[in-house]
Amino acid sequence: MKIIGLNIQTGLFTSGFIISDKLDVSSKLTKETGTLFDGDPIFLPLPPEAPPEFPRLILKNKDETYSFQATATRFDLFFNNKKMPDSKTIEVETLIKKYVDNLRSVVSAIKKVFQPKIIRLGFVLTFQFQVDNAVKIIKNSYIKDLKFTKNNNDLNAGFLNKKEINRFSSNIWFRVKAAKLKEEDEFGRILLASFDINTRPDIVLDLDEDNIIDYINSAWKYLDDNLKVFLPKY
Repeated sequence: MKIIGLNIQTGLFTSGFIISDKLDVSSKLTKETGTLFDGDPIFLPLPPEAPPEFPRLILKNKDETYSFQATATRFDLFFNNKKMPDSKTIEVETLIKKYVDNLRSVVSAIKKVFQPKIIRLGFVLTFQFQVDNAVKIIKNSYIKDLKFTKNNNDLNAGFLNKKEINRFSSNIWFRVKAAKLKEEDEFGRILLASFDINTRPDIVLDLDEDNIIDYINSAWKYLDDNLKVFLPKY
């Protein structure tokens, strides 16, 4: 399998906050994070009663590989390398290290600007692999009894494990599915493998900057150590 794409997301959950002056907040966040968000900020004209999951503020860099969203209850930092030139030549570990460095800058800025209580944390890593037949790989790798999957055109699988990551009780979701990049492409030539590691929603935490970065580093180490277990063809 050949890695052709990598998406990373970290979600910082809070008990809720209000952005009263979006222009001032975006200016402070941009200043605190240096040159990371050098694109134009996006302010969505949402009323206060809008659903909390709708983003109130979006920051991006010019090539849109990095983006930041603030909703009424959480902050998210996204990395998407599908648009990055020569992304195929860059090792995953290098991308993760750079992402974590940028995440630290963002977390520090959030703490200064909002002073929020971070009560929960999520880390999502999604690989795109170029393959000959994603359905066949999923079938042979994860399904023991093939009588229900003999002639499937599409197939996906998901598994939940529970484990302590950096001393925090965590859920580890692994999901894999067949896909295609473009509408005109042949379906099943892309395999998407997603790892979602998050602290338990029923446990309220109070995470500082070091807690967050240590957790993300530990989550990546767990994945790096176990990729061949989750992805036999990796």
